[in-house]
Amino acid sequence: MLMRSGVEFFIPDIVDYELRRELLRAGKHESVQRLDELRSRLEVLPVTFDVLLRAAELCAHARQTGQPTAAKQRIDTDMILVAQAESCPIRPATIATTNVGHLARFFPAAEWTAIA
Repeated sequence: MLMRSGVEFFIPDIVDYELRRELLRAGKHESVQRLDELRSRLEVLPVTFDVLLRAAELCAHARQTGQPTAAKQRIDTDMILVAQAESCPIRPATIATTNVGHLARFFPAAEWTAIA
């Protein structure tokens, strides 16, 4: 419905990775195929070195200010997602998520079911 109204969607590579990893682990091969089909129809926001550099800056800042979004020993995929969103060529942009609390501190984010 949103796609028909002209809303543009992008698939961040880090989101594809997290979703694909769990679908493969669960043996949901048809869902992996649907993810592949969706990825072929939408623009992808890649995880580039520049994105990783920005994610490192965001993560360091979040931890220095007492606002971490992941444990110290973990790769902070939330910050990689925020850095990818910052690289999105369309503005305004919103991260569609179920994790609004962490992400909205760094980039506009909304519950994916509430985006109209």
